[in-house]
Amino acid sequence: MSNYRIKKIVVTIVLFISVFISMNAQVIDSIAGIEILPQTPVQSKKKVKPLYFPTSYISEVEIDHNGQFYHIDTSMQREEINNPMYRKWGVFQDLGNVGTPGQSLVFNGNRPMDFNLCFNPFETYFKRPENTKYFNTKLPYSDFTYTQGFNELQQLYAKHSQNITPRWNFGVDYYGVTSKGYYLRQYTNTYHTQVFNRYQSKSGKYDMLLSLNFNYGVVDENAGITSDSAFEYLTGASKTAEVRLQNSETRFKNNSIYLKQYFHFGKTDELITKDDTTYTFHSRGYFSNTFKAENLSYIFNSVGDSNQTLMPNYFYDTLYTSLNGIKSYTRFDSLYYGQISNRLAYTLYNDTNKANERRYLEVAISHKYISVSQHDKLNSFNNVLLEGNIERQKFDNNSISFKAYGGYFATGYNQNDLKLAADASFRTALFDLSGGAFNHLFRPDFTSNQFYSYSFRWDNDFLKTNISNWHIALNTRKFKNNFYVNFNQYLLANWVYYDRTMTPKQSADVILMQQMEVQKMFKVWRFYFDNRFVYQKTNNDLIRLPELSAMLRYYFETPMFKNKVTLQIGTDIYYNTSYYGNAYNPANRSFYIQDKTLIGNYPMINAFANIKLRKAVIYFVYEHINQDWVNKGFYYTVNSPLPLMGLRTGVRWRIFE
Repeated sequence: MSNYRIKKIVVTIVLFISVFISMNAQVIDSIAGIEILPQTPVQSKKKVKPLYFPTSYISEVEIDHNGQFYHIDTSMQREEINNPMYRKWGVFQDLGNVGTPGQSLVFNGNRPMDFNLCFNPFETYFKRPENTKYFNTKLPYSDFTYTQGFNELQQLYAKHSQNITPRWNFGVDYYGVTSKGYYLRQYTNTYHTQVFNRYQSKSGKYDMLLSLNFNYGVVDENAGITSDSAFEYLTGASKTAEVRLQNSETRFKNNSIYLKQYFHFGKTDELITKDDTTYTFHSRGYFSNTFKAENLSYIFNSVGDSNQTLMPNYFYDTLYTSLNGIKSYTRFDSLYYGQISNRLAYTLYNDTNKANERRYLEVAISHKYISVSQHDKLNSFNNVLLEGNIERQKFDNNSISFKAYGGYFATGYNQNDLKLAADASFRTALFDLSGGAFNHLFRPDFTSNQFYSYSFRWDNDFLKTNISNWHIALNTRKFKNNFYVNFNQYLLANWVYYDRTMTPKQSADVILMQQMEVQKMFKVWRFYFDNRFVYQKTNNDLIRLPELSAMLRYYFETPMFKNKVTLQIGTDIYYNTSYYGNAYNPANRSFYIQDKTLIGNYPMINAFANIKLRKAVIYFVYEHINQDWVNKGFYYTVNSPLPLMGLRTGVRWRIFE
């Protein structure tokens, strides 16, 4: 059965389930005699016209905390930046083409309490149920962005959401990219789909979230060019070079279904006015159940490639075919992960009448069954996690807010993993000052302990890694263009990294990492100077990051034709200081340490023009305009050059109320 037919069947099932739940919930509400719509707590039992709401969205975290909806952003800021790596991280490593393996160069040690299979080099592109935005729409809402560029680059963002009823919303969110790339064997084709659904009962006592996620992709693996000097000698569009792998590719597939149900408790007030009786339900908290089923697979297929540096060993039998007397080797590595989890939580919070304060208390227990398969090795685990959250957030000036979290794994692969975190903030009319600390003791990623493939095999029993952190941040609130600064200090014990042999090792040293991030926009007339700087310093070279990174967006913006058109003309600049950046090995999907080549100290400069016409934005980007200003190599990852100079065009069209 084709993927298209499978997706069609899944969507049909989702719609059927949603209708079934909605019908049953309406019957229950009808029996109870309560006709209250969520977000409109007071309504007559007489027949009234259904109430719809402005186009807005809410995240699961806000739903959990009895929070608020947010209106969609209709501005044109950063419209020309549609590569997910640039948009999310700004400074990063990838292999020179959108959709290739990559990682952020901004260190973040605050990882969730969970089983972690391995480093996912495609994570930035994935649709995840935890990141779903649930909409509430007055009219159907659609958002389309199409981009076309050099060498058959095509990107499509497409989102559609609409309310089937005032309490039932359904939507689809899609991202796909296809690119031939700028150099030999750089082809990427990935597509990511999310189907989301939210239903609320009339009484407000039941709430349901449903998210289906599909992530697929195929990426050619060339392992970088063979000669940097030959590449750097050339100029213009003729810059190219031979690559180290001629036939290899990576395929990935990730599917998940996520269902969360809330069963609210509280009290219903009755108000009798003449012939009308109205009811208001006040929720004081809820019981929730979260179900998730997920599978993930990586396949590295090497047909005829036998690079001894990248694939040094042959632990398993290798299939080959003979063509004209020449043996063609086929090596097929696969890693499979599957999990089924259930989470039960009891939550208390204050009602929405206290607009200046939000209180939240949660205790939860979850069970996750995990299965990992690679070649002739099969492992399974039963993780049991105990969690607690407490939070008090004040929205008044001169007020103090705080929150705390504790998590402990009682059984499973992560048994005795522990995380404790606490944060506090002080709010004034001029600024928000916040700070906190956390300590996380966790077992390293599964594949760093155990990995079986044609080229690599290891069985490690690493000690638990411990990350201690304290942080402080200042965010101004008074000015038109505010200022933000954030400082983090990490202490990393038993840190796991991939060394020069492309295999995982554990450090015996305690690593100190200090990090500061500053963001500030300046405006002079109609000229805007948007600045973001990240400074990172470590006492150990096992973590390879540039010391200073800058993401700058300078532009001129003006309204035209009686404010019916807005024009932006400017430049995006990405820069980081030189450092011995990690190399990448596709055979085990790792960024590993190398000491031969310095990369960085080279700005990536793009010129752009954005034109906003009502609900549409048309943009033109001339990428890497500084390509031949300095005749040198330019890399985000060793042996993987940046994209060449070229024109990219696109349009974004939003259809909403």
